[in-house]
Amino acid sequence: MSEPRDPRRGAARVGGVVDLRDIRLVGIEATLHELRVSPSYTVDLQEPQISWGHDGTILHYEVEGALTIATDTRDESDDASEDAEAADGANGDVPVLSATARFLVVYELPEDFEFDPDDADDFGQVSVLFSTYPYFRELLNSLTVRAGLPPLVLGTLRSPLDRPEPATSEPAEDTTDTDHRGR
Repeated sequence: MSEPRDPRRGAARVGGVVDLRDIRLVGIEATLHELRVSPSYTVDLQEPQISWGHDGTILHYEVEGALTIATDTRDESDDASEDAEAADGANGDVPVLSATARFLVVYELPEDFEFDPDDADDFGQVSVLFSTYPYFRELLNSLTVRAGLPPLVLGTLRSPLDRPEPATSEPAEDTTDTDHRGR
């Protein structure tokens, strides 16, 4: 039985030789639903969608990210918010701002690179977001300020090396003497 493919290896094969050539905003849609002054907002940042293509030595990725900022109306004492909540079946969060942004990210491979579509896909899933993240961060910060909301500061983008193992119904093997990973 072969081991499952580790996408970090494919990403490293491409990332070790590729050069970033361009990042540009190719689309943005933002809607300020209503401006509610609130002591707190919730942010729903959706998982980015990444697609890619290539033309010879050029790899191009489109990265789309979306978010919704809402305020919780459950603190309000008026009956109107309770009626709206009951009608929506919602939890009391009222959307204030929603936005979707798309970036085009262009990389160039060396002429002699042996192209493997699986490696290019791995690179897109593992590495491309790290190139675009600062641009998304700045855009969302600027967008929230221009919409009259408190500035949104996205935290550090992280990619842990050791991902949690999926839960199993079998007891874990005792590795007390053989597990030499740092803790």
